[in-house]
Amino acid sequence: MAAMHIKGYVAGFRAFAIGVSQRGEGPESLGYLSSLTGGHDWVPGPQEADEIPTIDNTHGFYAFKTFAEAVYQAGQIDEFVFALTAHWGRVVEAETGIRSQHAQICAFIEPTRAAAKSVFPYERLATIYPDVSMIHQRRISEAIEYYGLTPLARAQSYPVMQWLTDQG
Repeated sequence: MAAMHIKGYVAGFRAFAIGVSQRGEGPESLGYLSSLTGGHDWVPGPQEADEIPTIDNTHGFYAFKTFAEAVYQAGQIDEFVFALTAHWGRVVEAETGIRSQHAQICAFIEPTRAAAKSVFPYERLATIYPDVSMIHQRRISEAIEYYGLTPLARAQSYPVMQWLTDQG
């Protein structure tokens, strides 16, 4: 794992649950998207972590480096909403993902399976996140370029260490 300070924006991929917000009247009362763990409501616009992520803590906004990894790790749950996200500020990199000081949803990734399409909240997302585009999976590379994001490759894991003792 490495901590780095990013001047540009790193591409990330996340799965979200559809939340039921307690934030009052208006479209937001339908519920913002929320993190699968921790229950953070992702309001429209930039997000700031409660603390700066470091190698020694677990703070920051998590994301996977590839869409395939996000789907694999979250599972093909029909009710999940997957998105391309931008990450910047202090970033901690791991083998398959990152944690960042700042993040923002750039684009929702339209599902391709019929079961997921039938429950996908197209209108709800357009109402609550009017500035976030909807993209097809085939357009992810174009969206990364359009938003000026830097994709990160899967990092090599550290080699397994073996320790020799006096007994061998």
